[in-house]
Amino acid sequence: MILNIQQYLSNIGLILVTILAFIVIIGIVVLIHELGHFIFAKKANILCHEFSIGMGPVLFQKKKGETIYSIRAIPIGGYVSMADGSYTDVLLNGVEELGLNLENSFVKEIVLDPSLECDVRGKLLSYDLYGENSDFFVELEVDGIKQYYNVLKTAEFVQKNNKRIQLSTYERSFESKTLLQRFLTIFAGPVMNFILALLLYIILGWAVGVADYSSSHIGSVSNGYPASGILQAGDEIKSVDGKEVENWQEFSVIMDEYKLEYKQEIEITFIRDNKILTETLYPSFIFNNVGVSSLGAPVDDANVLGVQLGITAGSVLDLGMSKDDILVQITVDNVNHDIYSWEDIASILSNIDIENVTFTFYKKGEDKKSKIIVESYGDILLNSQQVTKYQYLIGISPETKFSFIGGIKNGFTSFTNMFTSIGKTIGLLFGIGDGGIRQVGIGDLAGPIGIFDMIKSYVQAGLLTLISFTAMLSVNLGLLNLLPIPALDGGRIIFLIYELITGKRVNKKVEETLTNIMFILLMILFIYVAFNDTLRMFG
Repeated sequence: MILNIQQYLSNIGLILVTILAFIVIIGIVVLIHELGHFIFAKKANILCHEFSIGMGPVLFQKKKGETIYSIRAIPIGGYVSMADGSYTDVLLNGVEELGLNLENSFVKEIVLDPSLECDVRGKLLSYDLYGENSDFFVELEVDGIKQYYNVLKTAEFVQKNNKRIQLSTYERSFESKTLLQRFLTIFAGPVMNFILALLLYIILGWAVGVADYSSSHIGSVSNGYPASGILQAGDEIKSVDGKEVENWQEFSVIMDEYKLEYKQEIEITFIRDNKILTETLYPSFIFNNVGVSSLGAPVDDANVLGVQLGITAGSVLDLGMSKDDILVQITVDNVNHDIYSWEDIASILSNIDIENVTFTFYKKGEDKKSKIIVESYGDILLNSQQVTKYQYLIGISPETKFSFIGGIKNGFTSFTNMFTSIGKTIGLLFGIGDGGIRQVGIGDLAGPIGIFDMIKSYVQAGLLTLISFTAMLSVNLGLLNLLPIPALDGGRIIFLIYELITGKRVNKKVEETLTNIMFILLMILFIYVAFNDTLRMFG
């Protein structure tokens, strides 16, 4: 009972830390994105009414200068509200009576709160507070008489609780600016996400260090892998199966050769505490294309039909095949292959692309055979995710050392790899993959719930893992926003390209209609993804 309570309290702590990490990570990524829009809008002298992190009800709000800075309750987005022609129409929609405060016969305040005292109050007849084609004016009916009032460009709307919003004029609007200014204002959001990701990857490069391939010393040993409990950090590898090793490159060459030979047993000689030791290791075979591995499985008995599986993942796990099951046969292209060793498995699974693979196996403790059919992941998809189809590992890594330049280089490499990986994945989402088969679909997308679930696992892995995830998420947000879809930054850029080519702007009503339609479709997609995330999260 006490253990159950401790576990419960431990889970509560994990959830609370995950919630905090989720808010911080999403907040940083969104803040940087919106900050890009905001900075270039300010440089273009565009009036920004509000800079908001989060959506929904206001938690905190402060006005500085002409902009209101807000933190809102739902941490899944943000926005910069820029001046445009519709802003005033939204404020005055449904308003019948209006109050005015004057300064030298000019309107300096437009009072929307009917409870506030003002210099003039009357029925609203007409107005032009945008100033694209005329002077600023408000026409009221005061005591049965039409009155025409000129309005200052710097006038403010006064709402309840004395909330003030500056007039949204044409000359300070987004649409009044040059094509280049508008492009930079839109494009700056995604670019800031890329800059954030690059900086985080450089920080990781400095924190993790650069691999020292000039020696054969072991830097770390991964738990759960064959070397765990046998080799230690600081050990110096001297030979593999009698082949001398002087540095990590030579060791890697030998392991690459063994990978192609499907070698199941290796003998490593190493130095520890000035003593020469020799141990036998059994490398793990990991097949990410189908989700089976020997990781955590016992050593095979030669020439006995069937191999006990190690850790399984993906489709095979979903279809009922799991660790410790006995795999006895693999069928590919209607050809049956009896399984006696991991060498047999490797010779089959390491050479397939997209195939329907049939696994025949015994569930642990059962005498009845089971069968499942799994579609293997294709090479294009795996390459887009920078995932190796077939891995041959003992779970050791070289020593690392701090390098200022090396950390920067590794940061750029990590950013480039992630940018390419996500870009290819998005391409696969909208296109067809290997063999005319779509292997990435809408069902594979993750929304806020899915991101929360991922952060929950990353929290336990440590700060560096969370930083890496934040960088990946920032690249993701930047690229997704560049998709040529109305309601996203990419869609607005497409409108600008149309204007550049034709010399004409897209009809405003057409643009608004397309944007609204796509926004509704994106909200439907958001709900669908959230539903799928919930199903995955709770099993």
